[in-house]
Amino acid sequence: MSLPLGRRGALFTMLRIAFVVCAVSPLFVLFAVRSGRFSGAKQGLLDLPRKAYHYFVAPDLNPILGLSAAIAEDDSDVETALLDLAYSGQYSVSPTVTCRDVEPKWRIEMRGDKYWVMYNYVQAEKSFHCNETITLTTHGDHNFMDNLYPLLDRWGGPVSVGVYAPGEDYARALDAIMFQRQCLQEEKSALVRKWATFHIFFPVEHFPPKEMVILRKKGVEKYTIDCAEVASRLSSNEASYKARMDLKYPVNVARNIARESATTHFVFPSDIELYPSPSLIENFLAMIRRNDKILRSPKPKVFVNAIFEIKKNYELPVNKTQLVEYLLRGVVIPFHKRICDQCHKIPDAEKWQEENLDDGKST
Repeated sequence: MSLPLGRRGALFTMLRIAFVVCAVSPLFVLFAVRSGRFSGAKQGLLDLPRKAYHYFVAPDLNPILGLSAAIAEDDSDVETALLDLAYSGQYSVSPTVTCRDVEPKWRIEMRGDKYWVMYNYVQAEKSFHCNETITLTTHGDHNFMDNLYPLLDRWGGPVSVGVYAPGEDYARALDAIMFQRQCLQEEKSALVRKWATFHIFFPVEHFPPKEMVILRKKGVEKYTIDCAEVASRLSSNEASYKARMDLKYPVNVARNIARESATTHFVFPSDIELYPSPSLIENFLAMIRRNDKILRSPKPKVFVNAIFEIKKNYELPVNKTQLVEYLLRGVVIPFHKRICDQCHKIPDAEKWQEENLDDGKST
């Protein structure tokens, strides 16, 4: 069955392919496709001081956490270490690369002097050593959370999500996250709970309103929603706070929050509407552990991706053979080929298409 690809009215969806730029010829390929309220305590975030904290803030010093007793009473056991990057050991990524574990701490702090960030606000159930897997880092607002399950289904590993939620959109964002965790078919929601960690952030000037309760750690863990009620709210045509206030989406802030919160040595920054190829994690880490000569340089390395677009109503290719077939038939084209072909031209694309994978290379 074909996946519902693309936004409304879009002829093409997006397909991403990863090329290893440090190698003469690519060793693996990555596919990805673009798919397309609280009540209670009256004291909200408007009383927060406009002050930047450039360190991890202990709960008893943090203005967000220092709300009324009605909000704080379920969180008496929150850790108060001012700075605790709990290293649990050093691990081998490859014969020449090691990493250290970092515990994903639930914390709230200022980012510069413009944004409040709730790091690890809703945490995945599963955790990893830094060398075990790769974290896909992505971002969006509440309108994009329905891309999570198809993304996770193909990725098969941890995902770190920066969620933009200014003003009243905090409630919508939390509802949208919990809807994915609680209200899909059980096996789908289980996948979201297992892999996805969410970091909510908003501008200092656009706090959630006073009538909204800002849930703390235990409150988030215990929070359950009425799926039918939340589905109705999320599908309504009511304009979001972001839209009403005509706020720009801070894309680079969102990307950096998600990326910096990853706990694995390797991260894969991507858009939430781009779906990766199956088995990418295993194939990429196998390549790294082989430690080929070209990978032994001490210089930092980036493995660059090229993006492809695919026509609506076609199933995603699952391997290179299918992708090349789609390219030859015109079902798939390089990203923005019809807008600016030279802007996104893929180096050695023809050579890659013709390359035989039976000589030890993998996709």
